[in-house]
Amino acid sequence: TPIRDVAEPYGELVYLGDTAEAFVAACEAALAAPPQERERRAAGMREVLSRTSWDNTVAAMEELMHQAVLNRSSSLQTVTVTATAAPTPTAASHVPAPASRRTPERNHELIIIGAGPTGLSAAYHAGPGTVLLEKESSIGGWCRSFNAKGFTFDYAGHIMFSNDPYVHELYEKLLGGNVHWQDREAWVYSKGVYTRYPFQGALYGLPPEVIKECLVGAIQARFGSLKAGLPPRPAGAGRAPRPGGSGRQRLDSRPGPLCAKPQISDCCADGVLESTAPLTSPGGGDGNGAKSGQPANFEEFIYTVWGAGIAKHFAIPYNRKLWAVPLDEIETSWLGGRVPLPDLEEMIEGALHPTPKPMGPNARFGYPLRGGFQALLDGFLPYVRHRLRLNSAVLRISPAQRSLTLATGEQMHYQQLISTMPLPVLVRMMGDEVPPEVRRAATALRHVSVRCVHLGVGREKLTEKHWIYYPEDTVFHRIFVQGNASPHCNPPGGFGLTCEITYSPAKPLPCEGDALVERCVADCRRVGLIGPHDPIVVSVQCDLPYAYVVYDHARAQNVQVIRQWLEDHDVHPAGRYGEWEYYNSDHAFLAGKKAIEAVRERQRTRPPMPVSASGTLLPTRPLRGAGASPR
Repeated sequence: TPIRDVAEPYGELVYLGDTAEAFVAACEAALAAPPQERERRAAGMREVLSRTSWDNTVAAMEELMHQAVLNRSSSLQTVTVTATAAPTPTAASHVPAPASRRTPERNHELIIIGAGPTGLSAAYHAGPGTVLLEKESSIGGWCRSFNAKGFTFDYAGHIMFSNDPYVHELYEKLLGGNVHWQDREAWVYSKGVYTRYPFQGALYGLPPEVIKECLVGAIQARFGSLKAGLPPRPAGAGRAPRPGGSGRQRLDSRPGPLCAKPQISDCCADGVLESTAPLTSPGGGDGNGAKSGQPANFEEFIYTVWGAGIAKHFAIPYNRKLWAVPLDEIETSWLGGRVPLPDLEEMIEGALHPTPKPMGPNARFGYPLRGGFQALLDGFLPYVRHRLRLNSAVLRISPAQRSLTLATGEQMHYQQLISTMPLPVLVRMMGDEVPPEVRRAATALRHVSVRCVHLGVGREKLTEKHWIYYPEDTVFHRIFVQGNASPHCNPPGGFGLTCEITYSPAKPLPCEGDALVERCVADCRRVGLIGPHDPIVVSVQCDLPYAYVVYDHARAQNVQVIRQWLEDHDVHPAGRYGEWEYYNSDHAFLAGKKAIEAVRERQRTRPPMPVSASGTLLPTRPLRGAGASPR
C-alpha cells in the first residue's frame, strides 16, 4: 500500500496499490515483469537490506551513541566493523561482564587498560589486587576473531611465530592441542606472475630484463659499477643513484667474498614474519663490502642494501603501499641498527631455478586449529577472568589523583597503571594535567591505519598459499589467506580471504563501503585468485585506526619525552601502541610480562600511597613536568 514509509523510500523497488483492484493489477504486473526488470528491483532490494537490516541498524545506533560519549570526552575513535552479514564474536571471548552502573569509588594496586595480547599477558603475570579493563564486549584487541556465515576471520591476519622459548611455552599452555603447525607458503605477485617470498631470493619466472636489473643492482650496491674503465668511486658511493634520490652513498666497494652466506633477509617490513637473518654491524668492514656508515632513511636503506633493481621492482613500491607515508620520512632504527647484506649466490641460484619450498623451524608457523586467532587469546581467560571487566571504556585519567573515570561514571583509583592504549590517546585522556611539551610530543606521533576487507568466497581451495604481497596496482598491499590458516576457518564449499589496505592522510582510501568491497573483488579476479564466476558469499570490513606506528625521525625523542613523564607518575605504557614500537603478537606477550616486572620494581622501591578513612587515595607527590628529575 502506498503509505509514506513505503512509497518514499521503496517506490522504485516495489509495486504499489491503494485499492483491491490496484493491488491485484500490481501483482499481475510483478508476475509479468521481464527478467531484467525483476533483476533491477531485486538488486535494489539487496542493496537496501545491506544498509538497513536490523543487525546493521542496531550496530549503527550503538556506534553513534558510543561515539557521542567519546567525542564529548575527546577520547579515542572507536573501531568500526561493517558487514553484509553481521559478524559474531567467538564464544569464549564473550564472557559475562558485571553490571556497569555508577558505584562507589574503589582502590586497586594495579589497573591494566586494554585486553589485547599485551594487556592479557600483563594480567596473567600480575599479582592480586589487579583489575583488567576492556572497553569492548570481548577480549583480544586487534587479534579478535569473528564468524560470518560460517567463515572464521581475524580482524587482521595473525600467525604464531617466535624464536623465544618462553613464548612457545605460552603457546602450549594457552592452546594445548588446539594448534595447527605448517610450513609457510609466502608469495609475491608482480609482472603478472607469482614468485616465492622473499622477492630477492626467488627471481625465477620474472621477465629476463627484470631479473637482470635486480641482479646487477644488487652486485653494484655491493661492489660498484660493472662498467670497465670508469673512474674509481669516492668512498661511500655504494649504490647506483635512484631516480629523484639524493644520491647519498653508504656502502664501499672494498673487495670481499662474493658468496658469503647469511640467510636472505626480508626487504619489506609488514611484520608477518620477523627476519631471522644474521645482520652485519655498520660499524666497520666485514669482508663483504660493508663499511661504516648508516643510511639516512628507509628509502636510502633499500637502495643501499638491495640495489636499484630490487628497489624498483618490489621494495620501494611495496613499502610505499604498506607505510602510506614517504619512505624518506622513516628512519631505520626499527631494523635493528644493522645492515643486512643479501646473499648474492642464493640470489643468482633463485634466478636460474625455481626456489624450493622453505623448510626448517624458521619456515614453520602456527595457528589455532579451531576458533581463529581469538582462541590463543581466549586461553588467558581461565587465568584472568576473575580480574577482567568488559564493556568498561575509560574516558578520563587523572595522574594527580591516581584515578580514572569510566564511561558509566564510575571512578577507580590505582597505585600503578599499565596502559596498552595508543600513546596519543592516553595523553589526551589526561587533559591539562599533562605538561605542554608532553602534549606536543604526543600530537607529533604518527601512525598508519588499516582497512581489512574480508571475503567469503563460494568455492573451496582457491590457493595453497598463506599470504601474498602485491607491490603493484591492486588496492590491497597484501592478502592473508584466512582459509589456509586452519582447515576449520571455512564452511563447506567456502574459502576465506583477507585483503589488507593501509591508509593515512597522505594516502587516503580510494573509496568506501560497498565500492571498496567491489574494488577488492575485482582486483582478486584480475590477479587470478578468484575465478570470474566464483560467488562472494559474505563480505565484512574491519577498520583499524591505529595499525602500524611510523618510525619517523622525531619518533624516538617524542616517545622518550612522553614515557619519562608517564613513568614518573606511575603510568606504564606497554605493547605496540603503548610503547609506540614495532611489535608482533609474540612481542606483545613479552611486553605484558615486562610491564609487570616494571610495576613490581616500582612497588619495591617506592612505598604505597596512603589511603584516607573513606578509602580514597591521598596523593603525596606533586605532578612533575617532562624536564623534572626522577624521584
